[in-house]
Amino acid sequence: MLTATIFLFFYLFFVTNLTLTLVLVGLAIVVQIFLLIRYVDRTNRVLNNFLESIRYSDFTKTFQVEGLDSSFDKLKNSFNQVIKDFQAVRAEKEEHFFYLQTVIQHIGIALIAFQRNGKVELINNATRKLFQVRVLNNIESLREISPELFHCLITIKHGENALVRIREKDDLLQLSIYATEFNIHNRSIVLVSIKNIQQELDEKEMESWQKLIRVLTHEIMNSISPITSLTNSLIRIYKNREGDEKIVPENINSAIIEKTVKGLEIIEERGTGLMHFVDNYRSLTLLPNPELRNLSVLDLFVKMQQL
Repeated sequence: MLTATIFLFFYLFFVTNLTLTLVLVGLAIVVQIFLLIRYVDRTNRVLNNFLESIRYSDFTKTFQVEGLDSSFDKLKNSFNQVIKDFQAVRAEKEEHFFYLQTVIQHIGIALIAFQRNGKVELINNATRKLFQVRVLNNIESLREISPELFHCLITIKHGENALVRIREKDDLLQLSIYATEFNIHNRSIVLVSIKNIQQELDEKEMESWQKLIRVLTHEIMNSISPITSLTNSLIRIYKNREGDEKIVPENINSAIIEKTVKGLEIIEERGTGLMHFVDNYRSLTLLPNPELRNLSVLDLFVKMQQL
């Protein structure tokens, strides 16, 4: 329409002498150019608002369809649809973030995420409970609890496991630490999981002691029972049938002596075995002295080759 009006203006200017018509056509050209600039500027403003909404993640804006023309209405409808899609994606991300935060705070293992400079980015409730802290902005604060723990956290590498023992008031903590490292937005983040395994160690130690006591009791009873039985049998041999008085020496014959010697030999054997058994257990707690001797390296490698 603007092009046709411009052609009409030049036609009137060169061919006719219609001055007033020429002025009116010129004014029409100026009005059309103004309306065209205004239309393009409005489109640019809508597009600029849309791009700023995406840039600043502000998806609360909506573009009202004013019915200027079909193409402009379609543009605003498209922008509104894109904004709705972004809102759906953001809502889904927020749901996932809230779900992840709930899981992290609920898990029973202490988790700490921090940068290599010590700045803490995330801790969970298990960490607060383990170290009795409400806020942890930098792992430097853990130096007061245990310098060894702080040094372990600041130097631990990706995929490493470490054991740290610390004493907190009257409690002894055996901490098992596992670390993983990853990068987010050019930041190196170290995520460590810390678990107090002291209770598990105590339970295992108690279980081991119970097993040891059962074995000791079983072996000792196996040796003491025959000794007690044989002792009672020998005592009955040296008593009369009524069991009130001891047998007189004149009634002791070779059979009684033979039974007595046999019983004493068995008692000695069982007692020696019991002493040997107890001595073996006692030797577990003693470090034997090394037996120093010369060793033929050639013979050693020959045996290794045979193996």
